[in-house]
Amino acid sequence: MRAAAIVLGVLMASCGGGGGAGGASVAFAIAGTAPAPGAVDVPIDGVLAVTFTAPADAASLTADVLRLETSTGAPVAGQLLFQAFDTANVRFTPAAPLLVNVAYKLRVKGSIRSREGASLGADLVVPFTTASPGPTVRPDQIVDLGNALLEPRFLAVAVKVANGSIVVFGGYRSPTEVNGTAEVYDAATRRFRLLASPMVSRRAEFTATPLSDGRVLLAGGVAAPGGAPLASTELFDPRTETFLPGPPLGVGRRRHGACEFPGGSEVLVTGGYGADGAARTDGEKLAGGAWHAVAGALTTGTVDHAQVAVDATTIYISVGNVSGKAALFEEEELRPRQEFDGRFRTVAFKADGDRVFLVGGDTRSIATFDRDSGTTFPASVFLDERRGAHTVTRRGGANRFLVAGGFNIARFGEPALDSMEVVEYVPIGAFGTPDATVHPVQNVFLPVPFAGHVAGSASDGSILLAGGVGDGAGPHSRRAVLVLP
Repeated sequence: MRAAAIVLGVLMASCGGGGGAGGASVAFAIAGTAPAPGAVDVPIDGVLAVTFTAPADAASLTADVLRLETSTGAPVAGQLLFQAFDTANVRFTPAAPLLVNVAYKLRVKGSIRSREGASLGADLVVPFTTASPGPTVRPDQIVDLGNALLEPRFLAVAVKVANGSIVVFGGYRSPTEVNGTAEVYDAATRRFRLLASPMVSRRAEFTATPLSDGRVLLAGGVAAPGGAPLASTELFDPRTETFLPGPPLGVGRRRHGACEFPGGSEVLVTGGYGADGAARTDGEKLAGGAWHAVAGALTTGTVDHAQVAVDATTIYISVGNVSGKAALFEEEELRPRQEFDGRFRTVAFKADGDRVFLVGGDTRSIATFDRDSGTTFPASVFLDERRGAHTVTRRGGANRFLVAGGFNIARFGEPALDSMEVVEYVPIGAFGTPDATVHPVQNVFLPVPFAGHVAGSASDGSILLAGGVGDGAGPHSRRAVLVLP
């Protein structure tokens, strides 16, 4: 379902037929709705969203002030959702999927007030018509492969190599042991094969970076639970399925970020935990066969973050701290930047143009960094679950992603999740800025919870989820599941 965009400027008196009277400006009004008034292609399994020009008074957001009706005025049951810190964005989730090709009305009453007491203005009615289901997941698309991994793996790393195979490296084998093996997934047989060549070092909490020459660079991590971070690296060649030592990092790192510059063999690593257990603020670059310290520094220690190459010379470094501190590496220097949200364990992708699309990270928020404007735009919708150590995999199109599993730190004991949802990147939202749409996957769950697992797009178009925790057989799982296209 299309999302309401966050207002970036001064809103005129009325939007979509409501929010004011007599053409005069008001202090508090509707900025946008999802779906937009008169929309005729609305998916039946989404949420409805309203965005205000300022946060609303939560006490005025009662069940009767934002409601969904059929065209005849019959109420549709559902739940009103909003976050106390951001009551400018309010959602209504229908209790059941809407009917196809039916006219509905979203009604917003003018009795809603801002936190400062300003009136919304006139009532707003948003008519729309449904069309078809969104791109979610059906029960018949879930295939449980059982304990298909040959080794238990938690916090392993999976890479899709040049021949289309998915290779899973390292990870924790148990609470007392780290894996030093890798295995490859065969989509034709739906089986894993253990590689004959062992890794140079056992590794967990490391990075695995695909290189332009087809090899994969494994860097840092730990060789034993609680051990000192490794400075060693190694190179995996998928053509020979062998590992060879690589040039050592300047310092040991674990839970750091890494990314290759496009079109070459240069790699940037940043942050991570150092030997003293503190989060690092520095970075180093692989160039000419050796690692070199880079200029500049991150504002604060950064871990469990993502890196994405924006162009041939610039790398975006996501937030990996509670302070919302991100960075750009450009002109051979780390340059800090402030963003709106703290994140750990996020997933990020290169989007259209010079943009980076970020999903979750111990948060429900979704965002897009736009290099041209230097702005990070928060999406007007949220994930259904707060997720970290989750996976986000392209599905059914360049801008659609399956979000699976993860930990929800807002729940007691941080349990692993068995839920999924589909996120769609929207290059141009209702107000001309990037946005997102969330398609909830209703009444379809993974066979077991997954968190700290790996994911990849197999050669047959299915999505592979494997390893992590949460299978009920122990803390480190061999479980694998396919989500068919």
